[in-house]
Amino acid sequence: MEYNQQNIFYAKDGEYVTITGQPYNGIFHKMPSGALMTGEEHENNSQVIVQVEGRKTAKSSPLQTITTNTDLDENNTVYDLLPVLANKPPVITKPLNEASSPPIKPYSAAKTALQGNYMYLFPDGTVKVHSGATITLRIEAQQPDVYNVENGVLEIIPPKAKLKYQWTLDGENIVANNAIADLRSSRIVDNNTITIKNICPQFAGTYGCLVSNDVGVTDGGAVNLEVFNSDVDSFFYTNLIQNPNGRVDGELTSNNWNTVGGNVTSRTLIQSSEGFRDKRIAVDPMNPDFRWTKEMLHPKPYQLDSGVLKNSPLKRIDSYFTKENHEYILNGGSKTLEVYQDIDLTDIQDQINGSIYGVGGVKAIVSFYLGMAVHNFTPAWPNITPDRVADIDFYDINHPRMSLYNFRLMGPGFVQERVYVEIEEYDREERLLNLDSSGVPRRLLDRTLDPWNSRLDKYNNQSYFDDYTDTAISENPDNRDRHVFVIDELQPNIADRYTYGQHAEFHKIEIPYLNPKTNKIRINFTIEVFGALTFTLQETNLGLPVTSIRDGVFANPSWEGTYKRSSLEDKTNDPPDERRIVDVIRNEYRTNASWPGAVEARVPKSPLSKAFATGFNLCLIPNEIGKDLETRVVVENIYTQNELVKGLVPGPIVDTTISTKSEIRHIDVSFGLAKKENILNIKVESYDPSKPSNKNTEQYIPGLFPFLPSSIVNIPSAPKIENSSNLNTNPIGGVFNNMIQTNGVLSPTYAQPFEDQLNTRYTQLHDKPLDKGVTNKLFDPIPTTAPKFPVYWYTIRNEDKLTIYSTGSVALDAIEKYTYWAVPGSDLNYKEYVQKWNKGPFAPAQGFFKPQMDEKETTWMQESRFIITVGVHRTDVAESGSLFAIDSYYLDCRANEAIIHKTPNLGGVEYLPSFDTFEFPSTNDITNMSSTTANTAFAVQGLTSTNNTSIAGTSVFKSYGSESVSMKPVIIDIQKAAGSQTRTAGIPLPDEFLTRSRFQGGLGIPQIDVSGSMILDPNYKVCLYGVRPATLANRIDGFETAREGSDVIMTNTFIGTPLSGKDSTRKLEYVVKNIKIEQIEIDEGDITNPLLDYSGYIPTK
Repeated sequence: MEYNQQNIFYAKDGEYVTITGQPYNGIFHKMPSGALMTGEEHENNSQVIVQVEGRKTAKSSPLQTITTNTDLDENNTVYDLLPVLANKPPVITKPLNEASSPPIKPYSAAKTALQGNYMYLFPDGTVKVHSGATITLRIEAQQPDVYNVENGVLEIIPPKAKLKYQWTLDGENIVANNAIADLRSSRIVDNNTITIKNICPQFAGTYGCLVSNDVGVTDGGAVNLEVFNSDVDSFFYTNLIQNPNGRVDGELTSNNWNTVGGNVTSRTLIQSSEGFRDKRIAVDPMNPDFRWTKEMLHPKPYQLDSGVLKNSPLKRIDSYFTKENHEYILNGGSKTLEVYQDIDLTDIQDQINGSIYGVGGVKAIVSFYLGMAVHNFTPAWPNITPDRVADIDFYDINHPRMSLYNFRLMGPGFVQERVYVEIEEYDREERLLNLDSSGVPRRLLDRTLDPWNSRLDKYNNQSYFDDYTDTAISENPDNRDRHVFVIDELQPNIADRYTYGQHAEFHKIEIPYLNPKTNKIRINFTIEVFGALTFTLQETNLGLPVTSIRDGVFANPSWEGTYKRSSLEDKTNDPPDERRIVDVIRNEYRTNASWPGAVEARVPKSPLSKAFATGFNLCLIPNEIGKDLETRVVVENIYTQNELVKGLVPGPIVDTTISTKSEIRHIDVSFGLAKKENILNIKVESYDPSKPSNKNTEQYIPGLFPFLPSSIVNIPSAPKIENSSNLNTNPIGGVFNNMIQTNGVLSPTYAQPFEDQLNTRYTQLHDKPLDKGVTNKLFDPIPTTAPKFPVYWYTIRNEDKLTIYSTGSVALDAIEKYTYWAVPGSDLNYKEYVQKWNKGPFAPAQGFFKPQMDEKETTWMQESRFIITVGVHRTDVAESGSLFAIDSYYLDCRANEAIIHKTPNLGGVEYLPSFDTFEFPSTNDITNMSSTTANTAFAVQGLTSTNNTSIAGTSVFKSYGSESVSMKPVIIDIQKAAGSQTRTAGIPLPDEFLTRSRFQGGLGIPQIDVSGSMILDPNYKVCLYGVRPATLANRIDGFETAREGSDVIMTNTFIGTPLSGKDSTRKLEYVVKNIKIEQIEIDEGDITNPLLDYSGYIPTK
């Protein structure tokens, strides 16, 4: 009999009471110490009971007087009866909030200053922790400081001895340590602590701890952990500015911006300059023709890499903000325009003040372009009438308009506006101080000025001297000197100077810590007028009819005088010597009898503001504790300048710094697949053809190739085979009359045997040269056979797929067959690609296809396209049966994105085929085609349904067309390897693409459940088989909203794989020489710096 069974008793009414005096009747048990406890067995809520007669008080003898020998007062001493009340449950000495690391404080403590060393208990009862942080929950307890009876011996147990800790999560006991290897997260229980390293959402929940000894259990409290991940928070790593460039949905607008003191407007930013227009020397005052172009931005948008920033405003910068036309004050104009946008940060104030542990506040990256130009030019006497000012014969044609020489001859030009940006932090409507790098509130941020106004003041009182004559521009330093100094600094090469000195600079400002009270950021840009323009706006109607004109002001006020031509003297406004401009124009300017008599029609106007602001970005980045280095890398990589050389704009001033000799450079493009990460790496190298071993890895730029925007490129153009008239094998009225449109290069001709079977379209591939088929007389009983195309024109042979999978290269006997591909082990000499194809199927002697592939010029859209062929193998089956799937895709590289798609009807290809078992004909189809009495164009004998291959090695495939397979384009952020010598870009193949069904354009890789997370089945490996050039075809657009492949919008602009690209401004011509696939695909290596070894290639001669 068990101990508990022989020590179980029953208490009758009146026999037992609890130590509080409450009667007890029912089952009780006897402990090893002799104590009697309620219940059948010992539980946490068991109570001590005693016999009623044992509680009676015995008669005592009379009290006697004794001598005291102690300070203890027995009347103030707590007495317990032994052995019943000697043992007690553990005592909590430090609860969870105090003992944990870091400690937990009330949320109110996080609102006063930037925190980071504590966890906080939020009003909703949660403690918020950032993903990736490491915390330790701890509780401190000890044994009670009372006697304890152990086996009949009275003793005091040491405080920390014989305590047991039971941790729970959401009420369930934590019985073992736990780790999530993929996330590098772990949870380790060690007695009174539980340490969570690199915390992830799977470890969130309510944690509690029960502390017990042999007497009872004490609840140590609980903490509810909530895990945040800033990487997926919509406030971080993205541009929070709405309408950053002045264009929404393609329309110019100032929506989302508020104004004070007038109206802001947005104007088109011209994409390319016309040198002889934008750099002209002579300015026609009646047609000032002022504009901003992208080449006036420094650095150029294409020279800036956005890094991790999402929604970069520089991806498509085609507009800018400025002030509406200047108006006279009398007509409602103003001298100051303030434009601002408020960004509400209330939702992330917990990260800003550091109350989410793991985030030590938030830093901000603010960036934008600011630009300015001279407002107008003040003429020099006597050439002050519009006709003379516009006459190039009066100018120094060897120097730009913005130069010392033309300032002297024809008068100077002055900046008369300023534009500046201010970044303001608010607690609701209270302006806050900005924090310094130590997180201490110090001051307000300085305003950021445009490039002209940020430099003018430093040249105050300095005389500008002519290097040739050693003479000053003026007798006394004045505004002319300052402006020539600044234009020399901004554009030291005089061939770069635009007529009005237009110059915009990119600014990137880092705010290390937002003020912990910040719940709103205001981005404010202000346009102010100053100098002569201030007085112009205040012009009265005494000299000019200012109240009669709108949409502008007169270029020169009625009181303004001229400078003297070729003079060093200052302007004195003395009419006899320096004629008043308006008087001369009004009274003396007559070019012909038809010249208008009204003054407002004769005096030049200056309606446009020269202020320029665009590309606004506000990106917030959490200061993750322990990740200072990683955060610093992220910050520095947002808008880093790449090595792409800016384009030059030829103008009237000859640039003597540029060689007139054209230089030819070759380009090699290499592809490699990092198997473990499923990342497609691309490497672009340029080199001097005379030194092919001295290669330079190009940094990533939009479109991959180092051509400048809007330059001319050559791209192969495939002939479009539209119907069966291109087949010599086709008799009139024969079975080949219904041919499916193709371009012959990416897809062979498909035959449609019967007109009513629109989906029954077949083609034949075999491992032999082109077989044009057999044509017999129309009524000949022998069936007509369709043409058979070599398999290696359009796909990879099965045996070569297996060889690539097992060895990383095709066999030597197969290399010569893949003359139109880059396959592992053999490069494609792209320069010879077109010639080889035209000598093959398009050659006139073949008598099959008449048209030939050609080269066409097109404008470089900073977008290129390739055809990639990838497959999947199973590692858990025999190698011979490992083939699982194969498909071909368009790969478009544009801006910072790659697009993988199978958009139909691009350049004469109805559908980009896979030539996989997925496209095998049905069993009924095979039966019909293999029949000896078949009336189709095939009549393939010996074709089996098991492998779809005849004895002669012919395979038949079926074109499903766009109506059966719809693929939504996959958009992937390109990983750019700044400074890498091993790759230019990385394109991660997303799981969403790899696991899609074949009918959705995917590869159909299954997923498995690992610890509650779905991952790719590791038994399925992706292989890169081949890369082909893409011929000239439509660009796609609208893919961000496309749900089906047929919904993709095609534009009327064209892209492909460029053969060459010209850049006449730099006298460079790039020729794409080789397209490669690395011989051994990557199986291991660092994602950011994979080992790409091209040494084993057999180059194409």
